[in-house]
Amino acid sequence: MPSERLQQLQAEMARREKRRLVTIVVLGAFALALLFQLDLFRKEGADEAPVQETVGQTEPPVALPEVDHDLLARVRDATPEERLELEPEPFAHLSRLALSLLPSHLDALGEPRFPFDEAPAGWSARRGEPFRFRGRLTSFDELVRVEGQSPEFWALIETEDGHRAWYVTLLPPERLFEPGDWVVADGYYLKRHSRPAPEVGRADAPLFVGRQLRPSVPPEEPAPRPDLARLTSVSDAKAGEVNDVDEDAMWHLFGVARYAQTHPEEWNPQFEEAPWLDGPLLDRLVESPAAFRGQAFKIGGMVSQAYTVKADENPLREHWWSEAWLKNNFLGDMRIQVLTPGRFDFTRVRGPHRFDGWFLQLHGYEDREGNMRAAPVFVVTGATPIEAPPQPFVQQMVWALVVMVVLLAGFLFFQVRRDRREAAAVAARLSERRRQRQAPTRERTED
Repeated sequence: MPSERLQQLQAEMARREKRRLVTIVVLGAFALALLFQLDLFRKEGADEAPVQETVGQTEPPVALPEVDHDLLARVRDATPEERLELEPEPFAHLSRLALSLLPSHLDALGEPRFPFDEAPAGWSARRGEPFRFRGRLTSFDELVRVEGQSPEFWALIETEDGHRAWYVTLLPPERLFEPGDWVVADGYYLKRHSRPAPEVGRADAPLFVGRQLRPSVPPEEPAPRPDLARLTSVSDAKAGEVNDVDEDAMWHLFGVARYAQTHPEEWNPQFEEAPWLDGPLLDRLVESPAAFRGQAFKIGGMVSQAYTVKADENPLREHWWSEAWLKNNFLGDMRIQVLTPGRFDFTRVRGPHRFDGWFLQLHGYEDREGNMRAAPVFVVTGATPIEAPPQPFVQQMVWALVVMVVLLAGFLFFQVRRDRREAAAVAARLSERRRQRQAPTRERTED
């Protein structure tokens, strides 16, 4: 009987131990899962560093018509007399090819530059190659060199580097140019050519055959800080009004952004002292945008949409600029529009980030639902990840979990102590009973 009682006690203790182990495993798994979810919540959107001017895989060759280099080998320009002549067949060949030469071809080629500074004797190896150059128009003429043929449009251009170049097309320009205008020329190099030009006399310069002369703008060096006088002409959207972003002011601040990117030691301290764009400050900015134009800000938010835009002719000679729309729950439902020069991969900016930049203007637009809205526009230098502080309920959940673990540990400790005491008491009683039963047996044996 005592052995049966002991076995029942041991079985009961085993069941209790099993229940404790199951409870520990279940609650431990629950606690780990909860901690994992809280960690994901805190680190949601952890991003990789955004990439500017991303370098991709090797691009395929640009599709250009085939140049007859054997025909161009007939061109001569070694002597002054040869430079006066314009060989008809090579000229006609490049004129036909130039009709298919589009600006996107030169963009894809990386805007190849003609080696003006090299010795002219080496230019002959460049015949039939496409080039792009910009400069100020010295003269522009429409003339018919051969009776019965289409007119040609001849331009003498002083390049940005101070060189002279002849440029001829068969298509008229889309707008009327005057001397002093800035233009961009895409064309095939033909030869060194000499011909008269108004107000210049005879000009001996490289000749390029292109499709069409296009307008450009003078170059500018990136400004070290916003020119507030230049920003006074910017107009802001009024209630219910749609307006465009002021391109002149945008490119001016793009230049400031480029300067800040290359001079971080100068601008980083200024951005650290700049105010954060919070709700009250945003309300003041919307009420009086002109008062804040050109001021530096720190903007917090998460990217909701992002684009990369092919740039038109601009003073910084940038090929691209990038745009993103930010959302910030602390700023309500108003979206923030940020712009930056170059190719900036905003799509890789995930989670809360800080954007350092300058206020440009208030932009009015129509959203997808047809509602008229306004968004402040900032030109920024880039994006920096920020660690978002945990929400109050997250902290409460963490403390609740800690308290639960402590109570569970205390409860299990109490259960173990109780079971051990009960087991010790039962074992003592059983031992005492065995001793009492064995005592009369020993007495009878002695008698």
